[in-house]
Amino acid sequence: MAIVNGPIPQLSLNAPGYGAMFAVNPHRGPVRPIEFGLYPPNEFQSQLLYSSESVWVLASRVPPHGAGPKRHTHAVDQWLYSLKGKLKVSIADKVYDMAPGTIVNSPAACPHFNWNETDEEEIHLEVMMPGIPPTAPTMYWEPEKTGEPKSGTVIRIAEDKWESPEKLPGFATQWLFNPQMGFKHGIVYVAHSQPGAGFTRMHVHLFDQLYFVQEGTLKITMGYDTFEAGPNSLVVIPARVPHFNVNAGPGIERHVAMNVPAPMTGPSNPENPWDRPVEFRVLDEFLA
Repeated sequence: MAIVNGPIPQLSLNAPGYGAMFAVNPHRGPVRPIEFGLYPPNEFQSQLLYSSESVWVLASRVPPHGAGPKRHTHAVDQWLYSLKGKLKVSIADKVYDMAPGTIVNSPAACPHFNWNETDEEEIHLEVMMPGIPPTAPTMYWEPEKTGEPKSGTVIRIAEDKWESPEKLPGFATQWLFNPQMGFKHGIVYVAHSQPGAGFTRMHVHLFDQLYFVQEGTLKITMGYDTFEAGPNSLVVIPARVPHFNVNAGPGIERHVAMNVPAPMTGPSNPENPWDRPVEFRVLDEFLA
């Protein structure tokens, strides 16, 4: 099964004074675990897990008492999702504290940077929506000074705000970003499931779907093939590919889900459902 992966702009790979800021994750295919051995011990580095015209997904490490790139902007929206450790993030004229379960959004053209004041390493997801064109710089060193003032947004996962769909027992979600909240480029939520729970019926989407597994083991069937994704793994499910997924157990499975680009139909509803059930089978004549 082919998984399209966008080109890596050469302008992105190095920046003066910051070493090799980008490493390309060696895994290609539906499941892409973070390769922690690629990170240098005393330098900031981002590991590119996936890129397309709709989204870039990176896993970044900030060493103890280290910092990311100097104050900069992007031409697209960016959000950071904390996985390990603590981080300070400056966006426009405000500073935010990040720890596991915290999401910080930096709008396009809004100057920002981050640093680690602790004795422990910090690791976070960086997600760009939409994706950066291959001929464009990843970042601009001069802060953007035109247009209306912008500021960041911070969201913290709340353990008392899970929503459980009636038709999916043992499965719950919590919304992070969607067009109804003013985030027009994609839909992002956190999901967790009990062992054996999940989207157990084969279906398709008209948008790409990506999962970043934080906890537990997610079992994904895509077409003819079945994969398992453990903690710190990105799962890539292209649009219109038949699939279903389930928590393989034995414990809770939790992942961040990204639907990109945002479904044009708006929220899922009976007339325009996001999940479109399909039958997937091999005809007898092909087995003869």
